[in-house]
Amino acid sequence: MDQSERPVDTATLDALRSLTTSDAKLATLMKATTLGVDQPIALASFLDGDHERCLAAHGLPELPRMERSGSFCDATVRTGGCLEIEDALADPRFRHNPLVTGPAHVRSCTGYPLVTPDGVRIGALCVMSPQPGRLTDREKEFLALQAVAVTMALDAHLNQLALETSQARLAEQNWRLESTIAGTNAGTWEWNVQTGETRFNETWAQFIGYRLEELQPVSINTWLENTHPEDLERSGELLNAHFAGDSEFYECEARMRHRDGSWIWVLDRGRVRTWTDQGEPEWMYGTHELITERKRRAEALEQSEARLKRVSEVAGIGGWELDCRSGEMTWSDMTYMIHGLPIGQIPAVQEAIEFYAPEARETIQNALTVCIETGAPYDLELPFIRADGSRIWVRAVGQADRADGETLRVTGSFQDITESYELRLQLSQERQRLLEHARALEQQQRELEISNTSLENFAYVASHDLSSPLQNMKSFSELLIRDLGPNLDGRREQYVKFLLQSMDRMQSRIEGLLSLSRARRATLDLQRVNLGELIERVRGDLSHRIEALDATLDYGDLPDAVCDATLMEQVIQNLIENSLRYRGQHPPLIRIHGSRDGDSVSLAFADNGVGFKPQHSDRIFRMFERLSSDSEGSGIGLAISRLILERHHGTINCTAEPGNGATFTLSWPAKPRH
Repeated sequence: MDQSERPVDTATLDALRSLTTSDAKLATLMKATTLGVDQPIALASFLDGDHERCLAAHGLPELPRMERSGSFCDATVRTGGCLEIEDALADPRFRHNPLVTGPAHVRSCTGYPLVTPDGVRIGALCVMSPQPGRLTDREKEFLALQAVAVTMALDAHLNQLALETSQARLAEQNWRLESTIAGTNAGTWEWNVQTGETRFNETWAQFIGYRLEELQPVSINTWLENTHPEDLERSGELLNAHFAGDSEFYECEARMRHRDGSWIWVLDRGRVRTWTDQGEPEWMYGTHELITERKRRAEALEQSEARLKRVSEVAGIGGWELDCRSGEMTWSDMTYMIHGLPIGQIPAVQEAIEFYAPEARETIQNALTVCIETGAPYDLELPFIRADGSRIWVRAVGQADRADGETLRVTGSFQDITESYELRLQLSQERQRLLEHARALEQQQRELEISNTSLENFAYVASHDLSSPLQNMKSFSELLIRDLGPNLDGRREQYVKFLLQSMDRMQSRIEGLLSLSRARRATLDLQRVNLGELIERVRGDLSHRIEALDATLDYGDLPDAVCDATLMEQVIQNLIENSLRYRGQHPPLIRIHGSRDGDSVSLAFADNGVGFKPQHSDRIFRMFERLSSDSEGSGIGLAISRLILERHHGTINCTAEPGNGATFTLSWPAKPRH
């Protein structure tokens, strides 16, 4: 491919696209071109893919969008030299060119390519006229020079953009470097080793409690005067080693005196970057990193390890290590003490195994062998015989340190666990006794369940059989009042009313017992139901009372749940009736919220009623329990509600405060349990 036919690179195209037709320099060149060749139209354009884009023009009030194919610019670039079109209407290449067919009515055109300094043809400078004709040789020479001038102007623009881009990148690099230094909170320093000239940044000064301006004028003495003498000596040795080429970098931890008199720790790092002609170090650059907190943590860790060692000694835990290549063993002092041997009298591996009770030696030997061969750790509790013949229990732990499939060493711990072993043995025996006791309790529980079933059957039959005579007593008492009428004095009438009220309470309790029995005996019909629909049904059943009390039930979308719809509806009705019954001074407001969280469904009822003391939150669920003797209700509704929730493997709880209402929260599994 000819050098001039190479495609224009992306960066050059982007730069050309950034030029606008209002560029003053190019506009002036276009006007000068038309004057120099006595043509009404001048157009400088470049090729961009399948299109021709205008750089500058003169004599064209409107610049149509031009396709590359059939354009004067493309023809000029392809020609490589001077393009001369005496009559565009006679040239089939330009029959669809909008400059020819449009308002400009171009008939003649002469153009020269715009060639970059490296020889790539990027576009063309063309002059045009609505009249057929040709330019003179002098005019063509002038046009060629103008094409060079346009190219030079474009080259200047490209160079300016490149310079601006380079400056932007340099500024970004400087910003990133400054941001990195600021982000890492690093102090920086520059030191001329030969002259002592030194430069610090603001962070360097802040480390020791100063502003940089307060330390001026700075020199190497600023470092020397604020650094601990012991650390200066070590710093000098490390610097000399770096200057001599023994270390690639200089690195030293040093203490510096803070303005408040305390000592801080810095990690001083640096490297020589320039050397004199004689090979001496010249400029050195580096950073300070504040490591005071790290040093404090390291000191605290050392103290912690020392305490751990003391605790290990108190707890009777010894350590050991076996070098698998040499067969040598290393013991801690506590390991000697557990064996009952003098410190330093370490036995061979096989001799150490002989300290285990005969029945345990094969176990420990196999565990150690497998650990060495495969790296499998072991943790064993075994009987042990000390040097004095006394028997104890020990915990032996071993772990392999391996490399390239080979065990290099085995390390472990060794602990006298006699007391804990005997205690666990006692606990195991006690656990066995508890298991036997639990079995006995289970038997009693089964017998109690049989008894409860019998009692429930009795309660159901008794409640059912008592309802009829009680209803008869109430009917005859009402007839007695109606027959005697005015003959009843106030005291006798009051007696009869007390009798009727007692029978009403008895009837309520009998009905409650029957409901409780049904709730306990009923077979659960678990189905997926919408809790909102259950509440709507209850709302309909209680509509007259809700309207009479001007009560409000506030609830939004509620989740679906798996439950026995009939029993859960009974719970919802009990709770709403409870809120209506124990209302406060304002119209009852009951807010209902439901959610499904993971494997459980919850439903909460919060009212603005009278509430109660928190210590009664469990008492209210007991049978026939009422917090006030003059309150309505049988005292069974909440007991039934708890029973229904328990049958669903769920719970019901309540929180309340006097005068601030109560909140009942139901929760049961989202999926049925069998």
